[in-house]
Amino acid sequence: YSFASFILTRYNNSGKTFFIGNWEGDWLLIPNYDRTVTPSPESIANMTKWFQIRQRAIDDAKRASNAQNVNLYHYIEANLVLKGMNGEPCVARSVLPNVDVDFVSYSSYEAIKDKTYAQKKTELEGIFNYLEAQLRPKAGLPFARRVFIGEYGYQANASVPQSFQKQYDETKEIMRISFELNLPFALHWQMYNNEYENGVSKQMSLINESGAKTRQYTLHNSFYKAMNTYLKDEMKKNNRYPTTDQYRTKAIQVLGTL
Repeated sequence: YSFASFILTRYNNSGKTFFIGNWEGDWLLIPNYDRTVTPSPESIANMTKWFQIRQRAIDDAKRASNAQNVNLYHYIEANLVLKGMNGEPCVARSVLPNVDVDFVSYSSYEAIKDKTYAQKKTELEGIFNYLEAQLRPKAGLPFARRVFIGEYGYQANASVPQSFQKQYDETKEIMRISFELNLPFALHWQMYNNEYENGVSKQMSLINESGAKTRQYTLHNSFYKAMNTYLKDEMKKNNRYPTTDQYRTKAIQVLGTL
């Protein structure tokens, strides 16, 4: 409550939007990153209470605040949603329906590895539809959908040069799918490399361990430059920004040129 109140007060009339959330919640329920483990009822109950308290604190702080032109939302991130779709206990199936949360983030690796473009799109579409079905209705939220990709990315191997092209192409695929599914966000892992075990890099970052900008950086930079130019041109021409659907259509077109 105090943190949410501080944000609303400190950034009053700033035009900023803040999201408070966790990282890969299913790993909090099970030990040692072992996805075969079934979380205990006690762990699920405690996580549910913790998220309920956090959401209530944020909602209470927003109601008590007189701040304007600043937004604050709470999300829960899940990473083993397929377990829930198979009827197994997990964040998506066991926690989400019992929390009045604003948004749901999905760390998407289980759905995007070793698949074709069509398979990834089908998998992600099913997962996001499932996640939305777990949510309680809630008024006063932006965006058409309350679900987003909180983490995606692909590895490459410095000793296998062709792996970087595959990484580049698959990254573009997730960007395209995110627009096709009308997701408000898709967050790439990662900006700077923090995985360098035994001197071996997974090559997932936009800026690598040597401080060099990668092709992934160039991809995102080129995309944002093109889209910002589009926004400025539309405002100049029509005295308004494009609709969400117009923006999505243009984004997919731009991705096809990169």
